[in-house]
Amino acid sequence: VRRNYLIHLEMFVKEVETLLSEIYFYELEAREKIFNRLQLNFAIYASVVTILAYMIRKTDYGSNCVILTLFYVGIFAGSVLLSISIYYTIKSLTGFEYRLFPCSQEIIEYKAKLKKYEREIEEYNRENKISNQIKVDPNERTNEFVIKILAKCIDFNSKINEYRKQGIKKSLWYMIRATVPITFSALLFVVLDLDASSPRKNMLIEDKNIAVQLDKLISFIYTTLTHKQKEEEKPHMSNDSQNNQSNQSNKQTQTPPPPQPPQEPKWQISTEDFKAPMPDKVKLLNEHK
Repeated sequence: VRRNYLIHLEMFVKEVETLLSEIYFYELEAREKIFNRLQLNFAIYASVVTILAYMIRKTDYGSNCVILTLFYVGIFAGSVLLSISIYYTIKSLTGFEYRLFPCSQEIIEYKAKLKKYEREIEEYNRENKISNQIKVDPNERTNEFVIKILAKCIDFNSKINEYRKQGIKKSLWYMIRATVPITFSALLFVVLDLDASSPRKNMLIEDKNIAVQLDKLISFIYTTLTHKQKEEEKPHMSNDSQNNQSNQSNKQTQTPPPPQPPQEPKWQISTEDFKAPMPDKVKLLNEHK
């Protein structure tokens, strides 16, 4: 009977060890699945942030004020909810410690120490002639230790995985809630044509560098023309002085002065401020290119 009991006990222990080992590895696989799921969250966040950055950068601020207000309210509400989702994702990603089964070398050393302990107990029983002798079975003690350590690791890791799963559920819930205002803003952006780069809008994008260069060119032309005007005025002054001398000589000879030539017309100088031309003028300029 005792032998059958020990056989059944040994079979039960092996079944328990097999079951616990399967649960142990299941919890470790759940850990890897949680990590992969969190990576998917970050990929979604990157996509949403890219879309938001594009819409904000390309928004036409010349559109209706009420529409722009509704657009940015949706962006703000979605960003807040998305930030909460990111918080739960990061909280579920870091700051956790899992319990793992001891390394094989430690188990072997532990069993060797149990065998040594068994010999010491036998020697102790023999020297002291104890009636109720203490018995030590290294294999049984090792199996008990394996079952106990597996159970502790499973319980601890299971609690951590469950906590992280709850964090992922919260992050997913806030992510879904964030899609509502963001989708609303995206519909406003597309349907009401808030995209400043849309081909349906005849808009001029002013290049500041070109404006600076044109200002320099206008200033250079103005300076050149002014300089030429001054140089051309000098001969007129010399002609006037020559005419005065001839008048004096004619006066001396008492000869009437000749008729004065008509005064030459002067060119007009027009200074223009650099301003963006009207859309119709832009079309004409582009046609001449």
